[in-house]
This record gives sequence, C-alpha cells and structure tokens, in this order.
Amino acid sequence: MKIAARQRFPELSEEEECREVGRGLNSTLLGKAVLTAMQLLGVRRSLQRIGTTFRQGNNYIQATVKVLAPTSIEVELGPLVGPSAYFEGVLEEGPRQMGAKTMQVTRTRTTGEHITWRVDWTE
Repeated sequence: MKIAARQRFPELSEEEECREVGRGLNSTLLGKAVLTAMQLLGVRRSLQRIGTTFRQGNNYIQATVKVLAPTSIEVELGPLVGPSAYFEGVLEEGPRQMGAKTMQVTRTRTTGEHITWRVDWTE
C-alpha cells in the first residue's frame, strides 16, 4: 500500500498518502458496491457493522463498536496490518459518501496492533 500511495500522492507525507488511499474507497468496484449497500443502512448502522465490512478484505480483523450518542461512536479495529492512516481515511470518507455532512475521526487509544477511534458526524 505504501508503494502505491507514494506513486499516487508523491507530494504528501507518508501518513497523508495512506489516508488518501483510504479516502478513495469509492474508486474501486468493491468499494462502490460496499458503499451502495451501506447507504441503505445509513451512517450509524453502517459504522456499527464496520467489522463485517473490513472482513470482506481479510478474515482476521475484528471490530468493537460502542455507540456513544446518535451521531458518535467508538470503533476499535485490530489486529491491523498496514498503516493506520488508511483505516482513518476509510472511517472519514465512508460516512461522507453515505450523507454525513461533517466528519471528525480522532484516534483515542493504541494498544499493540489495535487502534480505537472516536467517530463524530452530523447528518
């Protein structure tokens, strides 16, 4: 991923390159299909199912989701293989594609290969 990110976004830092790749979710056939299905569920319900979504790409990632408020959740993903910025990009762009007006993704905890983010949005 890092090699592809460097080729696609050479003007950015390594972290921003990977985040941009994650934001490009809707530029792939699989990404478009996933976003189409998720739009039917809405932002909160789609984020609650994020573990299932990521497991479409691999079979080992686990997700723990805690609803904090109607437009705020906590997502823990792991074990992560690859840059965490990629996952942050997906968490930022996916809800935007589903209609979220504003997005805020904040990393709150890192424990080994597991990272927790707080995701806040407005509809």
